[in-house]
Amino acid sequence: MIKRIRFAIPTLVALTASAYSISASAALPGHGGNLVFGAERLLGLQHVSVNEERPNQPDREYDYNEFTLGWSPTGSALTAPRFGFDAFLNNGLSLGVSGGYFSFDDNDRDDDRSGVLFAPRVGYLWDFTDSIGFWLRGGLGYYSFGREYHLSGMALGGEGAFVFAPSSNFAFMVGPFFDATVFGEQEHQAGDTDEHYRVFGVSGGIMGWVDD
Repeated sequence: MIKRIRFAIPTLVALTASAYSISASAALPGHGGNLVFGAERLLGLQHVSVNEERPNQPDREYDYNEFTLGWSPTGSALTAPRFGFDAFLNNGLSLGVSGGYFSFDDNDRDDDRSGVLFAPRVGYLWDFTDSIGFWLRGGLGYYSFGREYHLSGMALGGEGAFVFAPSSNFAFMVGPFFDATVFGEQEHQAGDTDEHYRVFGVSGGIMGWVDD
């Protein structure tokens, strides 16, 4: 885990620095009619806390740190990469949705699971210069996955991404995010378990947009 964290930090720094090294030739999106397509949380460093309320058993709490790169297996549905689509309604205000496929591989319990997530959101983009901005987005999303047992829930999520555009209609995104389960349930033959996640970290991604 330490090696993965040591790799994650310089990777995020390099991603941010590369955006500074090239001057942008076009303004960031944010005007009415702009359509943005993104590949989000392609890499991330995050802390995950899990709380399980199990029937006829003591409650269990545990946490762990995780580095994700691309569509590598992840221990939480909320840290999976996802695609995003956002439309700007007027100067700065956006409405959009993110969605993705994820997998979980627990070798200790021979438990392989996969599923999907879907998260509508609203956001606002501040453009500091033609090539640098800050995009705040948040919303309530749904996730579901399972094999041996099924887990589903709703989670409140938010992110603040610094946007760096090295060229026209293309940009890097990097910044903090959080996700917190509002309600979640894990279905077992022995009985259902309430399962809640709290995740915060830093992630990076890319985006492109179509001008109006």
